[in-house]
Amino acid sequence: MKKSAKKVHEENYQPQYVTQAFKVIMGQAGKSSDRTQEPPASLSNGLESGIDLMTLVQLPATQLKRTVTFYVEVLGLRLEYPERPIESNTFVQTTPRIGPGLHILETPNSEFRHLHGTVDGKLKEYLAFYVKSLVQLHERLLQAKAEIVMEPSDGYMSFFDPEGHLIGAYERTDSGINDRFESNITGFRHVPMHVADPVRTAVFFERALGFERALPDEDAIYLAVNSGEINQPMIQLVQAADPENPQPMHWILDGRPKHGLELHSKNIGALKERVVENGGALKEELEFTGCGGYLKFYTPDGHYIWVNQDRSYPDSFKPERVPTAFKVHAVGTTNLHKGEEYSQMENTKAKVIFYDSLQVRLVSDLEKSLAYYRDVLGCEVNYWGHAIRGGMKLILQQAMHPSDVKSNQASAKRDNYPTDWTGPDMGWDTFVHINYDEFDSLIEEMKANGANIILGPIEKTHNNGMSFKNLYIQDPDGYIIVFGQ
Repeated sequence: MKKSAKKVHEENYQPQYVTQAFKVIMGQAGKSSDRTQEPPASLSNGLESGIDLMTLVQLPATQLKRTVTFYVEVLGLRLEYPERPIESNTFVQTTPRIGPGLHILETPNSEFRHLHGTVDGKLKEYLAFYVKSLVQLHERLLQAKAEIVMEPSDGYMSFFDPEGHLIGAYERTDSGINDRFESNITGFRHVPMHVADPVRTAVFFERALGFERALPDEDAIYLAVNSGEINQPMIQLVQAADPENPQPMHWILDGRPKHGLELHSKNIGALKERVVENGGALKEELEFTGCGGYLKFYTPDGHYIWVNQDRSYPDSFKPERVPTAFKVHAVGTTNLHKGEEYSQMENTKAKVIFYDSLQVRLVSDLEKSLAYYRDVLGCEVNYWGHAIRGGMKLILQQAMHPSDVKSNQASAKRDNYPTDWTGPDMGWDTFVHINYDEFDSLIEEMKANGANIILGPIEKTHNNGMSFKNLYIQDPDGYIIVFGQ
């Protein structure tokens, strides 16, 4: 299928015009479809919460190894983690990586769908790369017998990958950028987003997320992050073929929405407020960890996006309430005897507040462990290695050597606990407190999910009359997680 191609001059990569929708929101009358007639203005909202990076583009694949092989051996991208087996998902990148990476996730046929759409009855690519040489790319695609949709013309071509995703490629002639790459592909140019009203959606991205206008175009609105970071792709807003049901740039994986685009902000707490104020819908509340957190939301057009924050929290979005245990106290004595409690004294100097504490755990197979903690233990996981469910918060990290993976040994027995308990009979790696009345429900859930229960449920009563229940579960690397009260 042919499509028109227009050579884009990169010197035009600069902010353009304030949208008509922005005028309407600000109470100005009138409406015009001629974007070029709108007066220039500064579009930066100046917020620290604004998007400063695009970190990841994601792609579903029914045959992961075949698709990864195509992106590596034909397109010339590089495995980001070559030591890992190609199972469940794989990250690929340019050489070197400057800009977002590409994350390919294995998706069952029942949940797979193509992410490209149509514009004016013609296919529109899901993503577009920059390349040094279209001739070189074209030759490699022919050798691989890939289906070429548009032959190279005026600096553009398009083709299908093995999954049937339509991919575009633009030749970039800027030697200042090209010379920094070994790979022919030098990054993402843009990711199209099909929307009901491009002008109105541009307002959302400008006002809520801090994007700015980039390349002028008659058929689309290009938006770019306003941070000065190099080699950042644009979002290309295009008119949806069906404005009532725009083609979403996410899909369903394991029964949950899987975002096609991941962004970064230094302040997702403030960003959350901007998203909601401008018509976005939150998927769930923010989940902060010691390494940052995630904001998950839908745009007004229904596109599912993640924004991660991996830097320090801003002062204005720290928790409002500090638990009593974290108020200003200091340990007075640590020479404890049976039945004694820690004595505490007031400290006139305020201490830095500690927030979430995450346990770091080396694992032999990160992907396998993430799947276990997600599917068996019910955690929310991400590819930072976080596994979180309520107050249980872990960071799973890939071990360099299998011998580095070591669970805790049993602790020494001692007789100065507050009760007659002298300590556990086996090693604990994590202890998770749950409500006493919910213990039976936990057992049912863990059994249904196929958890490896190695001990329990057990129920005992201490000499002080306090009863407790415990359940011991072992993960794939032998780490023992104890549930109790």
